[in-house]
Amino acid sequence: MSIDNYKLFYQKKTVIITHMSTQQFVICSLPRMNMLYPPGAPAILKSVLMAKGYKCMTKDLVAEWYTCFKDHPDWHTIDSWNALGHLKIREDLEQIIDSKVEEWANNLCQIQSDWIGLSVFSYESHRIGSLLSHKIKEVNPNQKVFMGGLGITNVSEKYAETLFEKGIIDAFITGEGEEAILQLAKGNLDYPGINNKQYKQLSKVFIDTQPVPNYDDYDLSLYGKDNLGVFDNLNSYNSFNRDLHTLPVTASRGCVRKCSYCDVPLLWPKFTHRGGDLVADEIIGHYEKSGTRRFHFTDSLINGSMKEFRVMIDRLAKFNRDKSANLTWTGQFIFRSKQQHTKEDWRTMAEAGASVLEVGVESGSDDIRFQMGKKFTNDDVFYELQNASDNRIATFLFAIVGWPTETKKHFEEYKDFLVRFHPFAYNKTILDIDLGTTTRIQPNTPIHQQKGLMGIEMIPTPRSQEDMLWWNTNNPSLTLSQRILRRFELGILARELGYRVPGQEKDMRYLWSKWNQLKNIEKEWLHARKDRNRSKHLQQ
Repeated sequence: MSIDNYKLFYQKKTVIITHMSTQQFVICSLPRMNMLYPPGAPAILKSVLMAKGYKCMTKDLVAEWYTCFKDHPDWHTIDSWNALGHLKIREDLEQIIDSKVEEWANNLCQIQSDWIGLSVFSYESHRIGSLLSHKIKEVNPNQKVFMGGLGITNVSEKYAETLFEKGIIDAFITGEGEEAILQLAKGNLDYPGINNKQYKQLSKVFIDTQPVPNYDDYDLSLYGKDNLGVFDNLNSYNSFNRDLHTLPVTASRGCVRKCSYCDVPLLWPKFTHRGGDLVADEIIGHYEKSGTRRFHFTDSLINGSMKEFRVMIDRLAKFNRDKSANLTWTGQFIFRSKQQHTKEDWRTMAEAGASVLEVGVESGSDDIRFQMGKKFTNDDVFYELQNASDNRIATFLFAIVGWPTETKKHFEEYKDFLVRFHPFAYNKTILDIDLGTTTRIQPNTPIHQQKGLMGIEMIPTPRSQEDMLWWNTNNPSLTLSQRILRRFELGILARELGYRVPGQEKDMRYLWSKWNQLKNIEKEWLHARKDRNRSKHLQQ
């Protein structure tokens, strides 16, 4: 449906708003996201636009969604409504969601901006992003709407493209948005990444000269450990006050690793670091301006460049000692060997405020981990966890179950891993472990590009390809049901050993839903494949 047809469709139920804009841009965060720290993208884009003289404000719909519904008796169902696009919920719950989104649409249109921007962090924002876009057009078909973010950049389905073609949104931005949004403001819709996926990576010079993110429109008191249950465990590790809020910081773009399951190398082909001094200056500046003492790095790896990482932690450690600032930070971290990551590094990290490190161990098997592109062993894991424990630094571990080459032997090694490292769960060096929802073969990843060589076949699904429905001819017993069973078994074992697995129930609900959705498709496809092979054999 064209935008003209869309306006005509809603003409009878819409009051057309004519105005002089008070804002040129309103940029909104969209649920579903956690409440550990505020969404950074709208704050970054606001600062970029304002530095060039454009009027911009942000709306934090993530926090509004959470505070509105978190105490509702059906909160988990409401929260899952976003994550599971096909989930059917009770009519009364659908109605309260619809009413809330309609309220947002009315409020946004009353601002009378030139553009309303919707920041889509992941596929878990697709459902509400589509609903809000529709509601805005119902209120005012002339209101221009654009989308941007990872949730439209690294997804296989044509989510934003479809909304754009139907006239429900007026533009979309893929890739890094800082330069593209300035071009959108100028009306240059031919810029790479606007209304297409031919975006280009920003240069280091451009990144290094960008202003500090502007969080003036956020209620930062809504964020922090009170809103993320696993952080209750931190009391034994530090002297955090419960009213502390957290700000995101980005030190680098891209990644030094090329893990076979990850799309970051294709999104950001070149690893770029701002420099340890610039990052330390930003953190210290936030502390001196607002008193913020807690930060979260959005980087794929905070220690991707050990040189710049050491510059940053040296600066922050000295500032903490000199000012008694108690700056603390969390972020994604890669385990390394003792030759690459020394005991002195760990001591300096502790003084610099390292609090919780999110580490992708990915598998309990060295063999599988190296196939993934993770270049560390279980002995390296022990070395790093022991140093974390000695310096009272906590970790979250992330893992993947059901890698395409995962055999029964590898699965037994996975279980042995959990047994070996469970003492670190007891002393809270491992705060929790996230076992995920089994392996996905996602577009723009090395494993997707190499699936033919590995013997992986995608099982076709209606409309868009389901990335968790695949089969490996070289490991035929590892069906979807077997992967789900292994995920369930590891979660139970982990809890019996004393690990916190806070996502266990949510993940299993999701997998049960997916299993009911996909089991017949897989069964019929496997039968048809077997029949084809039998027929081919008889013909020979």
